[in-house]
Amino acid sequence: MDTTTKNITVHPHINAEFSVNTGQGCAPLPVTITNGSFGKYPGISNYNWSFGDGSTSNLPASQYQHVYQNTTSSTQTYNLQLIVRNLGGCTDTMSQPVKVFPQVFSRFTTDKQEGCNPLDVTFTNTSNMPVASSFVWTFGDGVSSSGTNVSHIYINNLSKDTTFRVSLVASSAEYCTDTQFVDIKVYSFIDADFSLAQNNLCSPFPLSITNNSRGGITSYAWDFRDGATSTQVTPSHTYINRTLTDQVRDLRLVVMNSHGCRDTMERQVIVFPEVKASFIPDVSAGCEPLLVSFTNNSNEPVAAYYTWTFGNKGTSSEVNPVFSFSNLGSSDSINVVRLFASSVHGCTDDTTMNIKAYAHINADFKVVNPQLCSHNAITISNTSSGGITTYFWDFDGDGKNDSNRSDAQFSETYYNNTPDPVIYPLQLIVKNNHACYDTAVHNITVYPKITAGFTMDSAGCHPLEVQFANTTLNGNALLGSAGNYDWYFGDMGSSAELNPVKIYNNYGSTDITRVVKLVATSVYMCKDSIE
Repeated sequence: MDTTTKNITVHPHINAEFSVNTGQGCAPLPVTITNGSFGKYPGISNYNWSFGDGSTSNLPASQYQHVYQNTTSSTQTYNLQLIVRNLGGCTDTMSQPVKVFPQVFSRFTTDKQEGCNPLDVTFTNTSNMPVASSFVWTFGDGVSSSGTNVSHIYINNLSKDTTFRVSLVASSAEYCTDTQFVDIKVYSFIDADFSLAQNNLCSPFPLSITNNSRGGITSYAWDFRDGATSTQVTPSHTYINRTLTDQVRDLRLVVMNSHGCRDTMERQVIVFPEVKASFIPDVSAGCEPLLVSFTNNSNEPVAAYYTWTFGNKGTSSEVNPVFSFSNLGSSDSINVVRLFASSVHGCTDDTTMNIKAYAHINADFKVVNPQLCSHNAITISNTSSGGITTYFWDFDGDGKNDSNRSDAQFSETYYNNTPDPVIYPLQLIVKNNHACYDTAVHNITVYPKITAGFTMDSAGCHPLEVQFANTTLNGNALLGSAGNYDWYFGDMGSSAELNPVKIYNNYGSTDITRVVKLVATSVYMCKDSIE
């Protein structure tokens, strides 16, 4: 029998044990780890912790604090592991997963953080979407919104600046949340307001303003929109309109507070233009009847209605009337012309001018025998009247002055050596000391001069046949068959032929002489004879 002995060393029992207060949550996720191995198993010589996110620890402690992060857009699972070891190299391991939801970041920007009332603010959501998937905005004035990107109008009805705190709560699908706060300052309330006693009137138009503005106003700026301004609380102003149309002035009041915030109010003012009556006559003095054309230079279309009075001789409502001023007297007459102009708004103006009509003159004469044969005289009776100082007679219509005689009656001989009737416009022009003139014309018809004539054989033997050749002239041409002829052959014989043939007999013992006479008459009953 033999015996051998060997020692067997059994190391102390060890066991890896731990617990966590939570196994999942939103990042950043603080996890409290309770080390169940610590103190329970004295044989443990080493603790090796791996938190699964790259972090480790070998500190012996009964409890650990570790914060898990997840800035990705998806859920991360970390393997929390504890390895315990004794001096004999024995080990034990325990693992537990920790699920960390993505961290939500609530972020936003504003286009403005302070400004004038009302303040329109645009909020741009810069949260880490799509992790952050739902939102709750509170604007600090009792209004909220669930939109992603929102706008909000802040109203401050106080006379002092007011601050509103805006919050954005961003949430994920796992109910993770984050909140951001921003303060919005809205400057004090101001309100521009005024009233007018009257908003339309003829120029000049004095304004009557009542200033009803409210709030924290520090300055007033009035613009009357005609080049004039004022910084008074309640200014005075008079509008002038000398144009041709109604002027619409948008009277503007701008009020400001200490921040330069402004509010504006405008009220429309209509300034009716001034009426300016004015006219020009084409002549202001002249011979009667004096026809005057009046050019209305009133400021149309402002001046819309007209009443003209022409002394005591007539009226008119035309725009540009023409009026004839008569004067049958022996002296010049003065006529006061008045133009009264008015607008559709009842604005009025008037103006006057004198028109002088010179004394009356009248050219007139009578002719007893205005149709006559050449080389005869007419009888002229001068029946002109008025303040005549000069007479101008033109007997033949050649435009030349033939006589200045002022006789009440006289004669004038007319001549026509042509083959046709000639019409002479007998004209009388009379003038007064203003060079006014009047004209009277009568046509004088002068028929051609008839000059009777013939040729013949003046001697011969019995029986003597004589051929008469008619050379009667109608003016400077042969009258020929256009005339009437009476031949008297001196032997009691006669003929009405143009060129008669006559046989003379002489049964006596001595020569005899016969006197032949021709009477020629034209179609105008002008006559001449020859023997």
